[in-house]
Amino acid sequence: MTCKSCSSNCLKCISPQFCTLCDVSFYLLGFSPINCTNTCPATYYADLTDNTCKLCAANCNTCTSPMNCSLCIDGYYLDSVDMVCYTCHSTCKHCNGPAIDQCTNCTYPLFLKARKCITVVCGPNSYLDPTGGCTLCSTAYPHSITCKYNEVYTC
Repeated sequence: MTCKSCSSNCLKCISPQFCTLCDVSFYLLGFSPINCTNTCPATYYADLTDNTCKLCAANCNTCTSPMNCSLCIDGYYLDSVDMVCYTCHSTCKHCNGPAIDQCTNCTYPLFLKARKCITVVCGPNSYLDPTGGCTLCSTAYPHSITCKYNEVYTC
C-alpha cells in the first residue's frame, strides 16, 4: 500500500482530491472535489467553529452567519431589522423595499424615474437613448429623416 499526499492546504484527506480538514486559515468548501480555500465564495460564509464554508440563507449574496445577511442578490432587498432578504417589486433590479416606488435600479428596457421602473416611449423621429431619455433623430443625426437607436435612415 502506497500513501499519497493530500492536496495543498489540506491536513487530512481521504484521497489526494478529497480533503476532510484544512490547514489553519483555510476553509473546507464542500464542492466536488472537496477543497480548501482562503476565502469562501459568494453565497457562503466562513464558519470559524469548524473552518468550513457554509451556505448563506436563500437570496443572500454575502453573510456572516446563516441568518445574518449583509448583501442580497439582484431582485431582493435587505431588511435592516431581521437581516433577511425579501423580494423587490417585480419591476426592480435593485430596491430598498417591496413597493413599486422603492426601486434603486431597473433591468433594461425599463428606466428609473421617481424611484419607479417605467417604460419610456419616444415620439416620432426620436429614439430611446441608453440613459432612458428620448433624443430627436435630427439632434443626434443631422440630415436624417428617421432613426432608431444606432440605426439611421437618410435621403
